[in-house]
Amino acid sequence: MSDFRVQVDSLVSSDGAGSVTVPQGLNLNGSLFAVPTDVSVGGIATIGIITTTGAVTGVVTSSTFKGDGSQITGGPSFTLSKIIAYKYILSDPPLRS
Repeated sequence: MSDFRVQVDSLVSSDGAGSVTVPQGLNLNGSLFAVPTDVSVGGIATIGIITTTGAVTGVVTSSTFKGDGSQITGGPSFTLSKIIAYKYILSDPPLRS
């Protein structure tokens, strides 16, 4: 296959009013992909790094999170007494003589 390139400043639907449909998928292999409006993902999105100035809502899973985590909500809360209790409940029982 030859090296085929199309350079454009914007994409619009053929009627100029709707969204652009890419039925075979779209591979954006660049160093920056900026979306100036909301993004809605109907399936699973695999993303290397998300940088946002707004809120990311819904279910977000990650292998790592950066920052102090002070704004992450909805996770389980553990007090020191619960942590100690879980340690004893889940550990092997002590050997008795």
